[in-house]
Order: sequence, then structure tokens, then C-alpha cells
Amino acid sequence: MRVHYGGQLAVGGVYLNRSTGELIRPNARTWHLPGDSTAKYLKVPAVLAVIAGPLAGLAFIFFLPFIGLAGAAIFLAYRAAYGLRLVWDRASLVFASRKSQ
Repeated sequence: MRVHYGGQLAVGGVYLNRSTGELIRPNARTWHLPGDSTAKYLKVPAVLAVIAGPLAGLAFIFFLPFIGLAGAAIFLAYRAAYGLRLVWDRASLVFASRKSQ
């Protein structure tokens, strides 16, 4: 894969900004890569883009439930350790200590 720099003429395809990880697809109006000459881009092969997209979606579908369960477990452990509970105070959700009531 060749390195391209910001401001260069971009032939059709998908380009990956190496500093931000953003994927850029130049359209018919802007055939130049955004940024100045210090921005580095890699042209992503079409086959890699077609394969990586569904795999990234599959990773989200597979790992998101586990992240949610881990977040709930951490919240419950925090709540048990510090004796805090959620209460509604007018229109907002606040933490209140059991010792205050």
C-alpha cells in the first residue's frame, strides 16, 4: 500500500487517515485528499474494505452484550460497595446514600 498525503489528487477508492483512523472516500467534487501535506493516507484495497466491514459489524454484535453485562456488574459492585442507590429528585436522577435517610 502506497502512502498518500493530504492535498494530493485522489483516484477513486477508499483512503485511511493514519493519524485519526478515519476512512475517506473522495467524491466527484473533491478529488483531493483533505488536510495539509503532513496528513498521511493509505489507499485501502477494495477487497479488504469489503471483507473488513462485515467482520467489524460481527465483532460489535458479538462483543456488545458482554460489554453491557460487564458494565452492569461493575455498577452493581460499586453500588454494593458504597451503599448508594438511585433516587428520582424532581426531574433528575441522583445518587443518595442510605445513611442520609
